[in-house]
Amino acid sequence: NVTGRQWSWSFQYPEEENSPGSDVLYLQVNQPVLLEMEAEDVLHSFWVPEFRVKQDLVPGRTTKLRITPTQVGDYKIRCAENPGPKLSIKPRSPFGKFLSINRSNT
Repeated sequence: NVTGRQWSWSFQYPEEENSPGSDVLYLQVNQPVLLEMEAEDVLHSFWVPEFRVKQDLVPGRTTKLRITPTQVGDYKIRCAENPGPKLSIKPRSPFGKFLSINRSNT
């Protein structure tokens, strides 16, 4: 799940039990994903130029976006309204490490 808020994005991983969430979106290469996105406060525009994907978010409305990353890398998530964090497309192991580190801190 993706939440846009002024000056930042946050990401939750509902398929991962007790996911701590992150300010970086981790996705797996060649794995389709459905992003369920919401704007918490104002209009936001989830934009990853390298993927040729741009989706507007409106407060009070859930917007769905399907993407399939095809290349490993770090990509900037941009917003036509304000700046945001990075998107990381990595093999599963860095995501697993991210989860284990954050679970041990809770």
